[in-house]
Amino acid sequence: MLTGNLGTFIRPKARNGIRPLRNLERRANRRHVLDGYPMAPRSFDKEEIDAYFSGDTIVCLLCGKKYKRLAIHLPAIHGKTENEYKEMFGLPWSRGLTSATSRQNYAASIFKQLNDGTRVLPVATNWHKGKKRASEFIKKVRLNNLSIKEYKPDVFDVFLKRVSSGRTPADVRRDKDMPHLSWFHSHYKIFPNDRARLNDAIEGMPYPFQAKCGKLGKRFITEAQHLRSEGMEYYKIAERLGVTAMAVHQRLNKKEARI
Repeated sequence: MLTGNLGTFIRPKARNGIRPLRNLERRANRRHVLDGYPMAPRSFDKEEIDAYFSGDTIVCLLCGKKYKRLAIHLPAIHGKTENEYKEMFGLPWSRGLTSATSRQNYAASIFKQLNDGTRVLPVATNWHKGKKRASEFIKKVRLNNLSIKEYKPDVFDVFLKRVSSGRTPADVRRDKDMPHLSWFHSHYKIFPNDRARLNDAIEGMPYPFQAKCGKLGKRFITEAQHLRSEGMEYYKIAERLGVTAMAVHQRLNKKEARI
């Protein structure tokens, strides 16, 4: 006869090994191999490959079970990587181990994010071992702004003007009309001179501002080395230049290591 509330009834089961047994059964079921599997390694032809990837699910050829994708299943259950699995059955390297339905759903989600401006394609100037240039469409997507829908040619000039006024780049990027950090990375890939313009603007600012930006430049190194050659300690150099002793030590040692 059962006594007590539900909580007092369940806890003894866990202590008596009911839950561990259930977990062991689940573990065994995940590793159960269906009849006719594992399939002997061989190379699939084009028709077999097309049929293999065409369904709502994809079959694991090592155990016969169906999944939407095999990226997690293979290493967790069979101790195989995706590349090892593809090599066993001659599957194309450029094709992910994902069912056709999952692939279509993922592609639709990515295109929706690109159209909404919430995702930017990764920067790539060359494809297929440098034989193909990125298309103009990809360049336009790189210029897409995560904060504003349309790219404005003068957005970087506005950004640079605000930095020159004494605000750090990180602070300016927090403005609502400024792009996301990833936009700037893409922008510098296409317009490398703008990165140099930003560095020159920061180089002309006071040393405390440079330190706050994490860009203590050549002017700082030259002056710090001069003071150091006169026998001045790091903390005194830091007081003179308005930065921390750690910044002086790290920047001088980094420069000396390059020399």
